Amino acid sequence: MKFFALLLSSCLISSTLFGQLLWKISGNGMQQESYLYGTIHAVPKDKFVVSPTLSSTFEGCNALALEIDLNISLKDQLGMLKYMVLPKGKSLKDYLTPDQYIHFRSYCIDSLKMKKSKFNKLNKLKPFFSSSILLQHQLGKIEGFDQYFNEEAKKRKIPSYGLETLEYQLKTVNTVSIEEQAKMLMESLGTEMTEYYNMLGLYLADDLNGLSEAMNNAEMSTDSFIENFLIQRNKNWIPVIEKLIKKDKTFVAVGAGHLPGEFGVIELLKNRGYTVDATN
Repeated sequence: MKFFALLLSSCLISSTLFGQLLWKISGNGMQQESYLYGTIHAVPKDKFVVSPTLSSTFEGCNALALEIDLNISLKDQLGMLKYMVLPKGKSLKDYLTPDQYIHFRSYCIDSLKMKKSKFNKLNKLKPFFSSSILLQHQLGKIEGFDQYFNEEAKKRKIPSYGLETLEYQLKTVNTVSIEEQAKMLMESLGTEMTEYYNMLGLYLADDLNGLSEAMNNAEMSTDSFIENFLIQRNKNWIPVIEKLIKKDKTFVAVGAGHLPGEFGVIELLKNRGYTVDATN
């Protein structure tokens, strides 16, 4: 499941069930409990639901922590494009065989009815980001909980923090070579929606264990990438989360793929002496 498994370790959507996705953090000298919520990157707009449970939990918190700070300036955002585009003068054609490129172009323009102008822009992006755009193109209108939580935080005038910088996140994605990204893109081409809806189904079923198993079977590039993209980022986040939850009642929202496992955020927090309980 390649790229689509990674959506669970990026950003954000909703579920109407929260037994294994919404967790209460307490103990270890905390003055008040905080919450940890597992998310996914994108969901069709008609499936985006904010349950009363999730809404009331978020509204009861006084600070928000997302993977990255979404309030960075447009100038800073544009500065990050260098990590997303292919080297100057290159296109995906340079990283695919002639037959692969013909298949990729036909799939985008003929099968997905993508405008040539959009395809030309897609053609200049690194395969990881091309894959994300392909998914969004097929899903149509989507919603994300990162933007939702961030906008609600603005309305309530509560602080919003990033556990890491956008630059660090993009650099981590780029620990996978362009050639390997291209290989992953072609292996997933034509099956991406099946893979996505499998992940989405597990997510909406609140099956965190199922998601963890699916990700383990996803063959997501190299072991070093998994170490960098999941494990090391989880470890990096813990002291940041600790600082925030010691200071205020904080709602922490990160990709659901970061929650389970020996080196998941839940276990890492427990290892630091916190009590982390599922909220039913």
